[in-house]
Amino acid sequence: MSDISKKRDPRPNSDASNVSMIGKRLKTARYKCGYSQQYAAAQLGITPSRLSQIESGCNFSVIYLAELCQLYSVSADFILFGKPPRVIASEVYTAEVRILALQVAKQAKDLAGKLV
Repeated sequence: MSDISKKRDPRPNSDASNVSMIGKRLKTARYKCGYSQQYAAAQLGITPSRLSQIESGCNFSVIYLAELCQLYSVSADFILFGKPPRVIASEVYTAEVRILALQVAKQAKDLAGKLV
């Protein structure tokens, strides 16, 4: 076995620090949405106390991960790993609707010009 494979990674890699960061990212996402703990907890059907525990890194449960990601419009990659937020499907849908609305408006204008 080489000496390289025996070296330990100096970065902290404890489950506690990872869960704590997940909690911080969840809390930040909630703040960015402008939601109170009471509101977000009610949307999940849990108590604000339980949400507070999740956000503080205690009792994190993946059971609520998908619901929180959807509620806060963030990706699980961002919450779990801190990867930059991606475009969420609802944002893509909104952009597509805007593009279609512009196309329809242009076609209506062109048609109105031909009728005059």
